[in-house]
Amino acid sequence: MAQLLFPQEVQFEPKGGFYATSQEISLSHEEEGAIIFYTLDGSEPDKNTLRYTRPFYTDTTVVVRAVALKPNGTRSRIESSTYFIDEPETDFAVVSLAVPPKMLFDSIVGIFEEGVKNDLTGAGNYGANYWSRQEYFMNAEIFESNDSCVYRSPCGFRLFGGVSRQFPQKSLAIISRLRYGDKRFRHQLFPNTKEDKYKFLILRNAGSDWGKAHGRDAVITDMVDDWDILKQNHRPCHVYLNGKYWGVYYIREKINSYFVATHVEGVHPDTMDLIEHRKALRKGTLDSYNTLLKFLADVDMSKKENYEFLKGLMDVANYADYKLLQIFIDNQDAGGNIKFWRSDDFDGKWRWILYDTDWGFGLMRGDAFEFNSLDFHLEPEGPDWPNPPWSTFILRRLMENPEFEAFFVNRFCDRLNTTLRTDTMTAHIDRHQAKMASEMPRQWERWDHSERVWNIHYNRMRRFARKRPAVMRQHLEERFNTGKRVSLTANAEGRGSVWINENLKASYVKTVSGEYYENYPVTIQARPRLGWQFSHWEGSDDPSPNLTLNLKGRSSVSLKAIFIPLTTELEDKVHFNEISCFNHKTGDWLEIRNGSEERINLEGWIIKNRKKEYKLPAKWLAAGDYVVVAKDTSLFAQTFPVKARHIVGNFDFGLDKFTDKLELYTARGATVDTFTYNIQTPGRSFTIDLREPQLDNGNKDNWEVVFGQGTPLEHNPFYFAQLAREAHVKWTAIGVFIALLLVFGVWVFTRFKS
Repeated sequence: MAQLLFPQEVQFEPKGGFYATSQEISLSHEEEGAIIFYTLDGSEPDKNTLRYTRPFYTDTTVVVRAVALKPNGTRSRIESSTYFIDEPETDFAVVSLAVPPKMLFDSIVGIFEEGVKNDLTGAGNYGANYWSRQEYFMNAEIFESNDSCVYRSPCGFRLFGGVSRQFPQKSLAIISRLRYGDKRFRHQLFPNTKEDKYKFLILRNAGSDWGKAHGRDAVITDMVDDWDILKQNHRPCHVYLNGKYWGVYYIREKINSYFVATHVEGVHPDTMDLIEHRKALRKGTLDSYNTLLKFLADVDMSKKENYEFLKGLMDVANYADYKLLQIFIDNQDAGGNIKFWRSDDFDGKWRWILYDTDWGFGLMRGDAFEFNSLDFHLEPEGPDWPNPPWSTFILRRLMENPEFEAFFVNRFCDRLNTTLRTDTMTAHIDRHQAKMASEMPRQWERWDHSERVWNIHYNRMRRFARKRPAVMRQHLEERFNTGKRVSLTANAEGRGSVWINENLKASYVKTVSGEYYENYPVTIQARPRLGWQFSHWEGSDDPSPNLTLNLKGRSSVSLKAIFIPLTTELEDKVHFNEISCFNHKTGDWLEIRNGSEERINLEGWIIKNRKKEYKLPAKWLAAGDYVVVAKDTSLFAQTFPVKARHIVGNFDFGLDKFTDKLELYTARGATVDTFTYNIQTPGRSFTIDLREPQLDNGNKDNWEVVFGQGTPLEHNPFYFAQLAREAHVKWTAIGVFIALLLVFGVWVFTRFKS
């Protein structure tokens, strides 16, 4: 969601944005007597630039930078607004940057230039100006695909990237700092995440893939979106530099401590170790990593106890995924191109971050699918680049352990059977090319690139996707004693899932099938959903839900897990009775009523909504009594202090104010109650109440919306009123009966007296 833009001191009228025709631009400042100076070429305005005296017109795209000299001698921030005049329509975001042209293009000092040529060294021109690491000042604007401006502020920037700095379209890192303007980029830039605050962003030129597919890294990142490995979000955009079109870029997150903290809950950017390349420290210390390397160098890794100890130092599954992907895509630039992190805030284990995979999928060679990258990444005596011995050390040592070897081969099979299948990869390639197709002609024209070359590289990627899986299996079989291939199929009937190697999930709507190897047993687990239980396997006589399949001598295996409902006699007797959702005063809460005739211990019972679940603490609930489960018990107690002892909590999720599904289960996982609401939310505090406790709470007609903070631990209003009416009728009848008795008594007394 977009946040308020950082307020500008110099006002622009109209605001910068997209216009079909020429615009008259007015500048102003709130202080009377302030003198405004401006530029139209990206230069920083000062008293030696254009002085604003009256509105001016523009009939071409231009970035206006302005500063106000105030009567007291101070000056405002430098502000900018870009006016896009009759630019092509686009579905991409647009980024406009305003930077002094001399800073970029001066033949001596310009950071986009080589600079003093006698200072150049080596093939990478490492003495050139464009290897500068210095941070500079500029103005930046980010426009959404609907043309709305979601960021406009002074900020910092520096050049970014490796060898791709030599390309004329250079990558940039942009940094939001309070000393420039706004301290964060405040917008949900990436649709697949809820994150809406960033300190660093990258405008990436596609790296080594520039002028080719211009998207390999984005495709590969998307392919592994469901893997448990950190990777950068990405989004294509058009960039303008000082009002001139500068091409198609990718907005990406910058990998640093802020990036890790954003993606890993509970990790603080100042309390982690972050390393890149061999031992280039970016945050924290090298102590833990040196301990890991020393352990690997000193111990016998074939021993089980040493491998078990190593699992406490590094996330072995994460590392295996990271390496097998680099091997599969044939990324020969991955040797020193690595970043990895750990944090005691998490579990202290080292994990690797996926980035810069441009060399994959045949960037340099059309026949790259044939290359034996497995041997390449296990080479003990490789050259300084691209695979020096230190870069293959960890994987080589791990391969000395038979348990890791089996895990690695099975993990590779898992991925070959799913993510790295030809049809899956081809779908990602096709989807990305289709998204880029209508936007790339401007890039080709701007940088004299070719649609023909672009198509050649996408077709090369498709060929790689077709050919590589079979070649990869051949390389696995040559390197390891795999034995024959065995076909495995797994699915489920009922509500539950089957997990292969604790990694691949099959269910009643999804079948997983593929090939494994007879010399590496495969683990299979049947995991019931809440409310269900494992019954048996079809395809195996083993009654256990957890199997270790020995594939020796078998050509195929087919398994189906059968799940059946798990019931309890308390079903519908203990039930949700009142719901308070999206409540700012009390916090969200829900009330449960025990309609059974027995006292119940709720310890271990589970409350679940559509996203999360909460396990109840020990709490005895008497027959006919209520308990409140609150998101924030202290906040709830402020409104209902005398009832605080009857509540439990705190659950760590909110209840949706429009629609949600609530489920209640016993500690064994048996279904007790299920309730779904779908309402038009009132504009004030409310609760959703079951009219009478004996009614079916699965019927929406038996619920009502009641204004106010609710009646927790009491009868709901409708039921209370019903009891009052019944009591009134009862006492009215008793009163009539007594009156009749009195009349009869008087009559009898009168008769006998007479």
